[in-house]
Amino acid sequence: MVVCDPVVVAQAEATGLALFRLKQTIGEASSLSPVVSKRLLDKLRADAACWVVHDENSIQQAVSILSVRSDSFAVTPIQLDTGRRTRTADAESIFVYEGRVTVVGSAFVGGKGTIDPRRSFVASFDEDDVRFSQHGSSFQGHAPATVKTLGLELTAAANSALERSAIEIARPSKAARKAAKKAGLPGGVPINIEGACVNLDGVVTLGLRSPVAATGDPILLRLKGDVVDGVQAVADASVGVLHMGTDSTEPVGIRDLAFRDDRIHMVVAHADVAMVADRIRRAPARHVSVDSAGGDLIIHRDFGNRRRVEGLARPTGVERLRSDGWWYVIDDEKAVVVLSAG
Repeated sequence: MVVCDPVVVAQAEATGLALFRLKQTIGEASSLSPVVSKRLLDKLRADAACWVVHDENSIQQAVSILSVRSDSFAVTPIQLDTGRRTRTADAESIFVYEGRVTVVGSAFVGGKGTIDPRRSFVASFDEDDVRFSQHGSSFQGHAPATVKTLGLELTAAANSALERSAIEIARPSKAARKAAKKAGLPGGVPINIEGACVNLDGVVTLGLRSPVAATGDPILLRLKGDVVDGVQAVADASVGVLHMGTDSTEPVGIRDLAFRDDRIHMVVAHADVAMVADRIRRAPARHVSVDSAGGDLIIHRDFGNRRRVEGLARPTGVERLRSDGWWYVIDDEKAVVVLSAG
């Protein structure tokens, strides 16, 4: 466990956020989801807590818990025991439904210009199965988890959903078209899923950083089943475009999703520059939300010059804390960086 007293490293007056840097060995935080289990909160002795995924670690070491007690933040690594060494990495999103934690990884174009199938997976475990141990000053958790590798099936399923929707997408770059061809997806596009959330009825929504609509607006996939059960739920998804009045030369992609108070909240920021054919500008990062039907867009916060905001959540229990409101994490290789709404 790494503990950080709430020393404000930077105060962004324009956004109303305080920044906390929790230095530790696990960085690259990419998504948040509130801890639901009262039993787990009691074990942590926490007032509020969120699950965190770290997108450059193996799935066994990709999860931690960000908690707060008496206004002091702590990060506790959680070792996922998968029973065998599963060669998966790049966890992008996390959500909790009825005490079951689900982590989603997305196959995306790597440095060699190919779609890496090892990055596409779904992992899951129960909150109440988490056990903690302490060795000297080291405190961490363990949980038995199942991992289902999806290879290129998830990318193909998302392509099917996009094709069926007839939504015009932004023209993919040469690198994107080449990667799709190598993967056996003629006419298809690489898919980068960076957000996932679930509503109170168990309906899962996935958010894409790429591709984006031809208008430059981000795309949501509303599943008709659980992604844990198979990729057919993605192939059958209803596809929606988040109409933000975006300029096509400044396309917007989704970085994270969260369901709260019957609305889908999300961090949106610039789309993948390398995946779009035309020269584009980098859109600013914002926290926005829509209602369950996908309308009534509200812009909650503009993050100013902070473009690498990756995850968001509003955990239960924050009403009692000085750090009241939404928590956000920033992509940082050497620390968990938390922005907290005061």
